[in-house]
Amino acid sequence: MQVGMEKIKEEQEKKEKRRKRQAGVTLIELLVVVTILAIVSGIGFTLVGNQIDRSRDSADLANVRSIADAVQRYLLDNPNGTGLPADGASANITSSHVLVTGGYLGQAPANPYGATTQYSIERSGKNIIVRDVDNSPDDDITLNNVLP
Repeated sequence: MQVGMEKIKEEQEKKEKRRKRQAGVTLIELLVVVTILAIVSGIGFTLVGNQIDRSRDSADLANVRSIADAVQRYLLDNPNGTGLPADGASANITSSHVLVTGGYLGQAPANPYGATTQYSIERSGKNIIVRDVDNSPDDDITLNNVLP
């Protein structure tokens, strides 16, 4: 009977050890979960970053269009272009620019990229070119033959 009890105890101890081994998470399982989380978060950060860039680009283009519209309205009131840059010159759009002080723009548009670069308008013959803040010509708007 003693031998039978010892065997039962041994079996219970084996079961207890097996249960303890199976109750925990292995290192490999933990590494797999951490790797999956890293991949998912990397994809999420990339998507959010791209969306932020696209929204800044959209704001930049909207600001250029707003300035171009303000220039056209200004030229309706001032057909000779007085107050705009001289031929071959350019001017930054600041709070003291004639488009802002004259009420054609509510305020000088802020740079959506957070830099100090400002929007500008340039006069080229009878044309006005509105330049965006990233200094690439892709978003610039040219108003052709708007000046005498």
